[in-house]
Amino acid sequence: MVSEACFILNITSTSGLWQGENPLTDSLPSLLVQLAFIIFINNSLFILLKPLHQPRFVTDILVGVLIGPSFLGKTKFFSHFFPLKTVTTLETVGYLSLDLYIFLMALEMDVYSLRRATRREFKIACGAVLLPMGMGIGLFFLAQRLLNFHTEPTGCLFWGLTLTVTGFPVVSNILKNLKLLDSGIGKMAKSVAKMTDVCSWILVVIILPIRLSPGNSQSPIASTLAFILLCIYVIRPALSWIIRRTFTGNTDLNSDYYFCFALIGVVICSFITEICGTYSIIGAFVFGIIMPNRELAAVLIEKFDVFVSGFLLPLFFAISGRRFNLYNVHHWHIVCLIVVMTCFCKIFSTVLISLLFNVPTEKIWPLGILMNAKGILALVILNLGRDKKVLSEEEYVVIMLAMVITTGMVEPILASIYKPSRRQKQFQRRTIQRAKIGAELRVLACLHSVNNTSGIINLLDISNATKQSPIYVFAPYFVDAPARSSALVVVHDTLKNGGLHARTHRRLLLRPNHQHA
Repeated sequence: MVSEACFILNITSTSGLWQGENPLTDSLPSLLVQLAFIIFINNSLFILLKPLHQPRFVTDILVGVLIGPSFLGKTKFFSHFFPLKTVTTLETVGYLSLDLYIFLMALEMDVYSLRRATRREFKIACGAVLLPMGMGIGLFFLAQRLLNFHTEPTGCLFWGLTLTVTGFPVVSNILKNLKLLDSGIGKMAKSVAKMTDVCSWILVVIILPIRLSPGNSQSPIASTLAFILLCIYVIRPALSWIIRRTFTGNTDLNSDYYFCFALIGVVICSFITEICGTYSIIGAFVFGIIMPNRELAAVLIEKFDVFVSGFLLPLFFAISGRRFNLYNVHHWHIVCLIVVMTCFCKIFSTVLISLLFNVPTEKIWPLGILMNAKGILALVILNLGRDKKVLSEEEYVVIMLAMVITTGMVEPILASIYKPSRRQKQFQRRTIQRAKIGAELRVLACLHSVNNTSGIINLLDISNATKQSPIYVFAPYFVDAPARSSALVVVHDTLKNGGLHARTHRRLLLRPNHQHA
């Protein structure tokens, strides 16, 4: 049974209470109230769940579920805050924020740094894509048999793609929270997560148009691939030329021209891929990938992140949560079994591939658990499947439950099983008291400002270094970094490539004549 509703959509503001009107009857006042309420609930729930090591992605989904028809959405009080006629406005703003967020996510990835990845990491990433894809297809037919889903068999592609995705921003935030960004498992997980994310985007470009437009899938795929090649071989060199001509040593990367140019580029690229027959998020992702200047990318992330991720993006999660209805599930014992199998699918596939390629034992299970962290791309695929009637309402609930559980259990489990301090006992004897006579002493002196330099130099002058017992001082100069952990990865990769911030690092060498180099 399909229900229809007719209403008059007023975008302009209301005349207010003084005219006896309800402010929530118009779209703009209603959107402002909804936005304020969603942001308040989102941040409150994030603070409550932070001691449980829950990432922001899980919190965002739970807020959408909370205000959806499963909980608060079924009350009359909340029906006044989220009336049916505001759905169009919510979805428009929500999907616009999604395009901007995908652009920022692409800026964080820096796929050109994947050239430093080892062959083993590449093989693990490919296996972590193909095996979960096959397992997801198998779980679809198992769930269809046990739960009697009346959906098309091609819905298995959405199951497979959802299980394949690994959210690189989510993985990097988890590593940052556990202080593992520069550890051995952290470096491997970042590299594998990047490659898995890129492979997932390739599958989205190729597979979804085939399923959603089976009669005319060649045109959307060909036009999208042509646009991607145009961006790589024409637009990216043009961007490099423009940035080289406008960027000098005294140029301010915070210039409004760069910000406006980035926003215009995101909108145009999203529009092009939308009219090509694929999705606007692909254009936003491609434009972020081809950004040539990584310092500029880090500045864009820092400036746009709070506004997009903290202010606009919760609307997209609210839309997804309003589609989540627990009352559509009828066989909970079978659903729980499917959810558990879905949760461990990615873990076991990554562990199996890691064993085949001789990954160290202490890294196998942490890597498998980290690859189980889902990102927003999985949620986008799930919503596409529901909108196109490829997935049923019950399937939507099952997969979203699996996404929340798999992502929510990553950081708590990893924090409990991965203890780097246990493997550092061999370094406990490396102290000054146990050093050999005449051995060089290496000192790390962190500089937060120029005023710290004189004090460190005075300390070195009284250290009585000799030619037989030299002291080597490594003095990194610390600068403010973007607050976003995956933006820290961008800056870190830039330093490896000898970028702008690399010029702030200096090495001080104390020679016997007390001269510093």
